[in-house]
Amino acid sequence: MLFKEVSGETIQIEIRTFIKEYASMVKRVTYEDTPTRLYDADNNRDRKDDSKTPVTTALNVETLEGVFLTIKLSQKGWEITRQDSRSLPTISDKTYNVYETSESLMMDVSPSFMDKWNEHLMISLNGLENFNHDRFAGSGEEDED
Repeated sequence: MLFKEVSGETIQIEIRTFIKEYASMVKRVTYEDTPTRLYDADNNRDRKDDSKTPVTTALNVETLEGVFLTIKLSQKGWEITRQDSRSLPTISDKTYNVYETSESLMMDVSPSFMDKWNEHLMISLNGLENFNHDRFAGSGEEDED
């Protein structure tokens, strides 16, 4: 198990963070509150979890490649719980894989997301490098006459 306990508040924070940081790296992202559902492998379908579990917030994501996904954060980690049938190419082999981070999930299913994420990282690192250069360039002692 990746997380000991994922509270509704933690999920909301993760959802808001995903939308804030990654909305520009996908075509569209929306969220919905849904009852917790479990995958019933014996019957090859989802079933409602009747135990006392919190409401799970799911994200509906359309990647830049046009893949429609529903992803969620659970105690196991990030999972793809559904892929829209309109999605091409299919990524059905990745459904119910567990990812430690939303970034790793999105990078696995969307090469364009990975490109945008790396581009954003480089811009951030260059900005930090320029900030440090400017900060330390002016920190030398000035000659006094």
